[in-house]
Amino acid sequence: MIDVFKRYGVSGPDLTKIISSSPSLFEASVNKRVIPSFDFLRSVVHTDENVSGTLRHSSRLFQSNLEEKIAPNISIIRSHGVPDSNIAKLIVTHPRTVLLGVERFGEIVAFVKEMDFNPLSVNFTFAIRVMSGMKKSNWERKMKVYERLGWSKEEFLSAFKVQPKFMLVSEEKIVKVVEFLQCEMGWKPSILAKYPNLLLFSLEKRTIPRCLLLRILIKKGLIKERRGLFRMLNICEKQFLEKILIKYQDLVPEIVTVYQGTVGPVAFPTVGATQKL
Repeated sequence: MIDVFKRYGVSGPDLTKIISSSPSLFEASVNKRVIPSFDFLRSVVHTDENVSGTLRHSSRLFQSNLEEKIAPNISIIRSHGVPDSNIAKLIVTHPRTVLLGVERFGEIVAFVKEMDFNPLSVNFTFAIRVMSGMKKSNWERKMKVYERLGWSKEEFLSAFKVQPKFMLVSEEKIVKVVEFLQCEMGWKPSILAKYPNLLLFSLEKRTIPRCLLLRILIKKGLIKERRGLFRMLNICEKQFLEKILIKYQDLVPEIVTVYQGTVGPVAFPTVGATQKL
């Protein structure tokens, strides 16, 4: 059995994890179950590296007839025009999505298609993945949370199309983030719906500290464009320190105190003399 796994590129820590988490694999027929499953999996994800990656995310794939289980679901998304490269990515990163029952999987794909996702876009499979991990009741409950916060159905669906993963955020976090951005920053739902990535960031470690600092700069007329403000929330910490704290600390010294008061001591990056901020 172990030799078969190694033959298909599964070895080292990945092999150890698979064996320890799914010891029942050794009860399966090598010739009737394991090898056919490996052959089928490699035919859809194309490389041994991807095979190993798929098993790393779900080591229990071979507990059932793999081809019988996921081939119908692959046919469904192919029929909607999803490229094989995106199908392979979905299987490698979230194999449990394609292990859903055919009826449920078909319902999800049809719903995503009705929301006018482009099948050629990776967001099409992202949306399928997100919805496959949610009960219908959870989806409806989160929709109602956004509605209570002033979002229209159109704004909610628009945000989902931009960033499907924003629906994985807990209801508690949704309320905290949206209330802060709408009440404290004055951003309307129509604006937030264009930038749903903001729901994915840490409210305490990123959004609040940066917003407090940026609000000071806005009041002083140093930052004027709202679009630039959203960009500053999206960039990594090192870039933020370079483009904001280092750039404006001499003009507005208090921004360093404000920022350190929320995130703690700041390790300033070394910025080259010729670097443009």
